[in-house]
Amino acid sequence: MVSLFLTLFFFGFSIFVHELGHYLAAKRRGLFVPKFSIGFGPKLISWKIQETEFCLSLLPLGGYVALPQLAELKAIEGIYSIPESYQRTLSAYDKILVAFMGPMFNFLLALMLASILWIHGVPRFSNEMSTTVGYIFPHLPSPSGMISNPTLEAGLQLGDIILSVDACPVQHFEAIQQAICLGSSHDDQGQAITQLQIRRGDAVQSLTLHPIKIRLSGSASESFRSIGIIPASSLKISRVIADSPASQAGLQLGDQLLAIDGQKLYSLQQLQTYLQEHTSVVQMDIQRDGETITLPIKTSTIALTKPFWKLENKAGQELFCLIPKHLPASPQVNLSEITFEVGFSGTQGFSSSLLTAGDVWLLPPMAASRPFQDMEQFLSSCGGQTLLFQKSDGSICEYPLGEYDVQYIPETSVQRLGIECHPETVWAHILPWRQIANDIQQSYQTLRSLLSPHSDIAARHLMGPPGIFRTMNHLAAHNIWNLLAFLVMLNVNLAMINLLPLPVLDGGHIMLAGLQKMAKNRIPMQWWYRGQAVFIFLLLGLMLYVSFHDIRRWTDDYRDQATVKFQEQIHFHS
Repeated sequence: MVSLFLTLFFFGFSIFVHELGHYLAAKRRGLFVPKFSIGFGPKLISWKIQETEFCLSLLPLGGYVALPQLAELKAIEGIYSIPESYQRTLSAYDKILVAFMGPMFNFLLALMLASILWIHGVPRFSNEMSTTVGYIFPHLPSPSGMISNPTLEAGLQLGDIILSVDACPVQHFEAIQQAICLGSSHDDQGQAITQLQIRRGDAVQSLTLHPIKIRLSGSASESFRSIGIIPASSLKISRVIADSPASQAGLQLGDQLLAIDGQKLYSLQQLQTYLQEHTSVVQMDIQRDGETITLPIKTSTIALTKPFWKLENKAGQELFCLIPKHLPASPQVNLSEITFEVGFSGTQGFSSSLLTAGDVWLLPPMAASRPFQDMEQFLSSCGGQTLLFQKSDGSICEYPLGEYDVQYIPETSVQRLGIECHPETVWAHILPWRQIANDIQQSYQTLRSLLSPHSDIAARHLMGPPGIFRTMNHLAAHNIWNLLAFLVMLNVNLAMINLLPLPVLDGGHIMLAGLQKMAKNRIPMQWWYRGQAVFIFLLLGLMLYVSFHDIRRWTDDYRDQATVKFQEQIHFHS
């Protein structure tokens, strides 16, 4: 409830500040201001101060200050008759000032919030502030399956410090991701490319990489450029598991892992990959109390996942998975002794309208004598049957099965030391003007990518009111300082978007005032009003289109939650 209140307050406050800039400038220049509205559509509550009606309206998609002397927007603001005391010819300066003060107030609010964050600091994980390459994934997913990461072929190495991406300087890892994602360059063969400037040792060099599109959610349209790297992280031990190889070797809480078998360590993923490839005794260099010592450690193999059966229809769309809640003690155990739960991996989405993760499969009596290994054969032979499942509320549901394929996913095991290393939390104190400049740069890169015909960024990737609300609500529930950092970016974006020289937007009014000044008011206004009507229609259409994709991503969140629940079911806790 608190996070919802904070979201509504700060979202509405950002809109209010923008409109307040218009209102104060209009009153200062002696303009008639009949209405000040937060939201569009029918008003919910209203009150009047002098000639201005202040109101909260039904649709929280923005707001407006009615300025009939500045622009006629009858479809949105209504029709007003200007009192005789306000009837005068506005100068170009009046129009430009009133239009400009809305974005200016957003910039001022962003600067104020950035100053607060500069003084207090914003919590960040230490690896998020790094631009050093900590791990390069050897394989990346593609529509045709897993492929070798082209980043390795381009020559990027662990420990390289990334200085710029496509000639854009970067100060932290998020900036690297954003620059790669928003890139639009291609080579002569039409293949996507990214130019990196790196520091390796004392030398600075340039690399040309070929990023691939990685799907970030259940929809193929949510795919963005990636080079498959993660930042370097300090490997300080935060937990040593009892009776583990690390505990037996003498590793302690607070030890800093430096190297393994003489190879410098940059990330936990690098360590895990090395252990998976070397299943013997390893020599671990650690730092303890300012001293560097070497300890021999014999790794151990632990189970990572349980075996499960994935059921798909002939079109390849996943139906569900059957996961044994308790593994059989013997491969010959009767199936009736095993409880199978439903899971969804979320890799291809699921079509079940009856089942949810955690539902229990009620085995048919004929299956009781089947051994564990024959599950695949049994399931494949009962494609026309109806299987019974017990829901979490105790009710019984029937799931009719058509033709489908069964795929057995065996259990997997990994090499582990028995330690946990969590990135430290640091407080980033970014200079206010640096934060504003970074957000302006990101807005410019986004706009440039949207306008580029070669970019992977499209209008569907933008964030509308539902997406903003969703993000703010998530941040408000976790950390108020990250919410304020998002508000800085939001207000910078509001200011820059409104300064675009398009009809309806503030930048359009500024452009019109300048053109009228140069043309000595000989511009036929009926053409401008028609242009405004067209852009109102286009703007509302764009907002609805973006909001539709926001809502779809919101529903994908619930699918991702099902994926997490599935992973929790098949993974053993270490």
